[in-house]
Amino acid sequence: PLPKLVEMNVLIPVIANDFNTLDQEAIVDSLWALSYTSDAGNETIPLIMETGISQRIIELCNHQNSAIVIPSLRTCGNFVTGSDEQTEVVIQQGILEVIGNLMMNEEQMIRREADGLFLTYAQAALHSTKIIDNGIIEKLVTIAKLDSIEVQREAIWSLSNTTACKHPPIIKALVEKEIIQTISLWLNKNDSKTLVIILEGSETFFSLERPMAFKRINLIVDQCGGLDYIEKLQEYPNQHVYEIAIQILENYFELEEINLNGEESAINSTVKLTFLNQIIETGFWGFGVLGFW
Repeated sequence: PLPKLVEMNVLIPVIANDFNTLDQEAIVDSLWALSYTSDAGNETIPLIMETGISQRIIELCNHQNSAIVIPSLRTCGNFVTGSDEQTEVVIQQGILEVIGNLMMNEEQMIRREADGLFLTYAQAALHSTKIIDNGIIEKLVTIAKLDSIEVQREAIWSLSNTTACKHPPIIKALVEKEIIQTISLWLNKNDSKTLVIILEGSETFFSLERPMAFKRINLIVDQCGGLDYIEKLQEYPNQHVYEIAIQILENYFELEEINLNGEESAINSTVKLTFLNQIIETGFWGFGVLGFW
């Protein structure tokens, strides 16, 4: 169990002072202590950051010793779950640049931790355009295609969760960086948790109230094979995956069914899709002068 708050007021400055030592074992112990302490939430994060040690922890994320890097990343992950002001502090101190660099680290565990830290940041900063800065999305796309399965999965989770922002400039940038094609690659995996994350993230794209953007996204999903994968998920054994897949198909795509004579007949489009197609035909451009957007 964690010490009481009054005890932490005394202990945290002492722990922070250990970072002045050259003893790597002591630094590792101190980092793990701060990682566990900062995981307690908004009461303890300010106590740590008030010592001014966050900059040093971010610097240690680039250490050559992975035993130091891992708890440094975990602690930074806790920092970005704090208040907006605390998150902004570690951003200004360079945490996003660190994440981008470590995503290409030769050690798989460090790459996974870096992906996980970005996922935490993306969930905490839903409307920040910094999500698409620093080339991080591009690196995640590369990782999701080429890395080991474990690291690919972390990257897919991160990419899918960035869609939760529903902020048009960010969504537009994500589409341009081929995030849809990338996450669609995992729709044929037997991984229920990842499928749920991807499908829920995909709904953000489909639910855009921008007619031409909606049209373009549907086209991308169809062309990259995503629609075929979603249709196959109607037979997936996990109930949650099945329900989300059905919801997407019914709400955003024209489905087909076989009538009693064995002939295919189109099911009536949902009201939303029909309405959007009517607007598209009138030349309404959604986001304005930005092409499909």
